[in-house]
Amino acid sequence: MNAEHDLDIDPNPFTAAFDEELPPQNSPAVEAAERLKHAAGDKVRRLRDAAEAGFRTFRDTASAPGDDTASAQTQSPPNPAWDELRDKLKDLHVEGEAWARENPTAAVLTAAGAGLVLGLLLKR
Repeated sequence: MNAEHDLDIDPNPFTAAFDEELPPQNSPAVEAAERLKHAAGDKVRRLRDAAEAGFRTFRDTASAPGDDTASAQTQSPPNPAWDELRDKLKDLHVEGEAWARENPTAAVLTAAGAGLVLGLLLKR
């Protein structure tokens, strides 16, 4: 006789415990969690509504006629010194990217060193 065949053993005894439906529990903690969940949902809805209203107000004022700030920026006379500086900075940026692609280890170490120095300077 084989002792294993005589015993009625469930091969996975833990699954049956989780398959059963538990009756709803009305403990104070569960009720408090439900109230908190509903309150958080209400807060989220109010924040979303306020954000949408703020966005509509911003959009309406940004596109309002008579806004002189946007037109003043587009109508300003060109400044050759600023254009030259901007072009030099763009060239420097392109050269820096190319160098970083060719020397990634040196680029990371340089950035880490610069961050360390700035961190020490700003800490004081």
